[in-house]
Amino acid sequence: MSDATPESGAGGAPAWLDWICAAPDRVELTRRYDHWAARYDGDVAADWDGIPQWAAGLLGRLLGSRDAPVLDAGAGTGLAGVGLAAAGFRNLIALDLSPGMLALAADRGVYRELRVGAIAEPGVLGAEERFAGIIATGVFAAGHCGSAELTCLAGHLAPGGVLVLTAREAVLAALTTTLAGLDGEILDRLESRVYGDQPIHAIAWQAAGGPPRWVPITAREQRSDIPAAAARPTTERWADVRWRGVTMDKGPFELAMLPQLMAEQQIRTVIELGTAHGGAALWYADLLALNGVVGQGDGAPVLTIERDPGSVDPAVRNHPGVRCLTGDCNRLADLLPAALLAELPHPWLVLEDAHDLDLPAALDWLDQHGLRRGDYLIVEDTSIDHIDAWSDWPDQQVLDQVRRKIADLRTWLIEHEARYRIDTWYQDLFGYNASKTWNGVLRVMR
Repeated sequence: MSDATPESGAGGAPAWLDWICAAPDRVELTRRYDHWAARYDGDVAADWDGIPQWAAGLLGRLLGSRDAPVLDAGAGTGLAGVGLAAAGFRNLIALDLSPGMLALAADRGVYRELRVGAIAEPGVLGAEERFAGIIATGVFAAGHCGSAELTCLAGHLAPGGVLVLTAREAVLAALTTTLAGLDGEILDRLESRVYGDQPIHAIAWQAAGGPPRWVPITAREQRSDIPAAAARPTTERWADVRWRGVTMDKGPFELAMLPQLMAEQQIRTVIELGTAHGGAALWYADLLALNGVVGQGDGAPVLTIERDPGSVDPAVRNHPGVRCLTGDCNRLADLLPAALLAELPHPWLVLEDAHDLDLPAALDWLDQHGLRRGDYLIVEDTSIDHIDAWSDWPDQQVLDQVRRKIADLRTWLIEHEARYRIDTWYQDLFGYNASKTWNGVLRVMR
């Protein structure tokens, strides 16, 4: 049998895929990977490079802690490890059959440990060893792994841990059936294309147990770990908080939390309801640019809406990453028509900061015409403590509007409980509801 990977394969698949999947046993499979290791990255670049990183991004969006142990099962030369490291994970363990492939993975400099062996091989994974996350890309394929290995990996997740795997159509049904019989739930499914135009799926599955990250509004209290006495001093000088010299009206918790959310969730579009002066819109555009998301003109990744165009700083209107829309946020069908929303790249971050808004109507429009699984919605200024702290505000109408908004949001979330959940990883980053936004950091779950 030739050790050389043939130049062309059948059915649109690359020849190396036929060759590696035709290995008759584990010994031969290991030998072929060892022989292939030096050429692997170059051979797969056109068809496979990007898929491990894509799957790693999915794990990064669903797994909060970056310090907990994550297993790269079937690590190969470490392509998924590169994606995991880019997402901020630092406690990575690589496992692979092939010493030759792992030697190249070691050169990536992203793994703290490398293990040679098969997934279900006794002693490779400790009987009591548990991981917060596991990723397996290109592992569940013909001649590689199947239901037994999937069950093994699921059994090595910590309670609430997340497993991300990739699979082509031929094995997808069997793997999904296996997961359905295990104690956990599928969190997300993505689809991409490989080998010409063949579909490949990334599935994220969460083990049962552990504190839930995404919870319904009915599981949350209207309280905060931050003392009520702190509400006024932490917001007293919001007008002095600026970005590029423009007022942005953000508190300390939002300034710390939002950059992390945007990076970890790989946000590609920001929609802001209520521009005011526009400092926040500038900030969002710069944060997106730091994450590699840029735009120009009609392709700007930040869309911000303001009824009073005179309040918006010229620097905002002239920024290439910001698209300023003038109009009443109560008329989203005109400002954000379905055709426009359909063109905006996901994931989205939608921020409501308009106050004098028919919130249920606005949320209904976005829910029906744009928001989809993995997007984020933040309804700001939902803290009872902040309303009470500013009870002497001259414009009592604003306070009444915020009180109504809080009640409307809760009612709407109860009606949409299966689809919208509070992401406690961000909501409670500094303590329970430790910001001016209580129970308002939401992920679209389905």
